[in-house]
Amino acid sequence: MSGRARQQRLQVAPNVWPTLLGAAVSFVLAAHEQLIWPQVVGCVLLGLVATSFAGVARQARLSVDLVAPVQAIVGEPFETTLRIANQATVSRGSLLVRQRWRASRRLVSELVGFVDVVPARGEVALRTIRTPLARGAADTVEVEIELAGAFGFFSRVYRQSWPQQLLVLPAPAPGVDVLAADGLQMGAAGGRIPDVEVRGVRDWRSGDRISNVHWRSVVRTGRMTVLDRDGASAGSLVVLLLAPSRRGRPVKDTLFETGVAIAAATAANALRTGASVCVVAQPAGRASRALVRHPVNEASLLECLARVDIAVSPSDEVLEHALSHAGPGGMLLVVAASVTPIAWRTRVFDAAAALSVAAVDVAEIGRLEPANRMPA
Repeated sequence: MSGRARQQRLQVAPNVWPTLLGAAVSFVLAAHEQLIWPQVVGCVLLGLVATSFAGVARQARLSVDLVAPVQAIVGEPFETTLRIANQATVSRGSLLVRQRWRASRRLVSELVGFVDVVPARGEVALRTIRTPLARGAADTVEVEIELAGAFGFFSRVYRQSWPQQLLVLPAPAPGVDVLAADGLQMGAAGGRIPDVEVRGVRDWRSGDRISNVHWRSVVRTGRMTVLDRDGASAGSLVVLLLAPSRRGRPVKDTLFETGVAIAAATAANALRTGASVCVVAQPAGRASRALVRHPVNEASLLECLARVDIAVSPSDEVLEHALSHAGPGGMLLVVAASVTPIAWRTRVFDAAAALSVAAVDVAEIGRLEPANRMPA
């Protein structure tokens, strides 16, 4: 397969050196004392080392393939099959197999397995059930196979990697009645929606703003309904991600991952009702381009959110784009981590308030009382 990288190297175990030293001492003792048994001991030790080396001296002719889904969901198990084919005319035994996906953090637990023997011109398959541990994206599969020689003195390490995508999507979020408290529309969330009179509840129409969705009616009737307000203007839903790094690596933060899941569920529902959605994230580094995506369906939305690892405070240009896309009647969902600086949030909420955009910290949604949560 094109794009595959293969590497083999011979590995010497630490216990080979005491064994060789013991053989040398035995021969010296036999020569000095004119004894037979030290010669026998020395020959046996050398024979063990030579047998171990002979078993792995020739390079392994192995090919590896992995059958796995392209997408998975955090917490939902999936099956993988790792096939190991032996192209040589002799069998290979005692294989320690490791397989992982290369990513900025561990998305799926590493596969570790042992194969007794792979017959000549034959194939074995390792089938396992894996559970995704974290949201993210990986583009490369890495496999390491260690072929142990007899007695463990020598081994041959075979490594192979190739491009193969795995997207781990956010875990499904529990439904939340986001309008159960006015705090999510008004001051507690950040930007303030202008005070207007509520005339009633009606069905969703194209152009209605997300902040007017009446989630309680949605739960009861199963239909998308909104609060009919005088003076309400159309707007869009913008998801802004704020996830600082630690020593250049993503921070494993439960608050942020929960926020991403809630934002994904909210944005996916908005897309299903015909609303416009925008996802914004500013990667670390001056040379990195800002992530600004306008997903057209749920699949592209989840893929976009899966690929975000580090998102710093957005530049003025990026923040202006996000707020202008939301519009005066839109909503800005801010997904922050527990280590996100307060100054980052304050800057975003102040900018949203200046443009009459409702800014909601997703963490506030997660803290709603159980009575305000939708039934599972």
